[in-house]
Amino acid sequence: MNPTTPQTLSRLLHVAVNMPPLVHYPDRERRFRIEDSPVANWLASQHDLRQWLFNGVATRNLIVFDKSTGLWRGNPARLKPVAHPDDLEEGGGGVPSKESICRWQELG
Repeated sequence: MNPTTPQTLSRLLHVAVNMPPLVHYPDRERRFRIEDSPVANWLASQHDLRQWLFNGVATRNLIVFDKSTGLWRGNPARLKPVAHPDDLEEGGGGVPSKESICRWQELG
């Protein structure tokens, strides 16, 4: 499933619009955790959405298959850290502030 074709987007939209009524943040007394979300869990259980996610990261080589081990693994060589303009110190000549969060850019 090519993640960018109109047919794929149509299938994904069809899956999403047919989601039953679900609560996203069921226990507001506790800190939110995505793994506790019935909405996120339902979406993750849908075959087409899982296949789309896998194809998207695999075709960008963000994960790669290691023939010697027969396992898939992450490929950090595909990313490089970059400073976002919002993270730069004022008047710092383009230097990221100490408090800035690390952002990543896909190489390619």
